[in-house]
Amino acid sequence: MDIVFQQILEQPLLLAAALIIVVLLAYFLIKKLMKLALILIVIGAAFLAYIYFTADNPQEKIEQILDTGMEKIEQVQDGAGALKEQIEKKVDELNKK
Repeated sequence: MDIVFQQILEQPLLLAAALIIVVLLAYFLIKKLMKLALILIVIGAAFLAYIYFTADNPQEKIEQILDTGMEKIEQVQDGAGALKEQIEKKVDELNKK
């Protein structure tokens, strides 16, 4: 690996080619990230516009969505707790045998 770097640094033509490749990669990466950021901004704006125009009060709609999510999380946690108790009970039964 060091030999490759040494050859690139010693030969100006290879150094120029490597720099061009690095610059092009950076350019395309930044271009791709900017496109992704623009798409996310458009999606976010569309979501906010949808909430604004379909709900009487967007804040209430957002709180309702969050409350529903929290209820689902609590249901999952309760189910996980019950499952844990069942597993512990079965393990205790197996250990007694």
